[in-house]
Amino acid sequence: MIRLYRVYDFDRKDDQGNLRDLHLEKSIDALTIGEPANSRPVTTKVDDLKSTLLVASDFFAVYKWEISGKADFEKTADYSLFSVLDGQGSLNVDGQDYDIAKGGYFILPSDVQAWEIEGNLELIVSHP
Repeated sequence: MIRLYRVYDFDRKDDQGNLRDLHLEKSIDALTIGEPANSRPVTTKVDDLKSTLLVASDFFAVYKWEISGKADFEKTADYSLFSVLDGQGSLNVDGQDYDIAKGGYFILPSDVQAWEIEGNLELIVSHP
């Protein structure tokens, strides 16, 4: 049997004009949350890159990269998602430079085999 519990309902109302019931306690009771596969950050430093693995699972990995200078990368996943937390710099893909800065987001799709990031930046990087 499938059970559906409402944890938020956008303040929708039932036929009598009352807010619909939420099922917060039942939702919490139904959750099965295990310890993440990697719950302790692991940091490595190579030249101008400090890379901290924040979370790793069978489905994705999330890193925090701190770059102070220049770092070269090669493809290790089908695609990668990037969020620039702080700083500014440039992304070089196939000889083309792109400015990147705090608040920016970008995706490197599957056809990108290698890239370079230069500047003083903090990024969150995730990939499958």
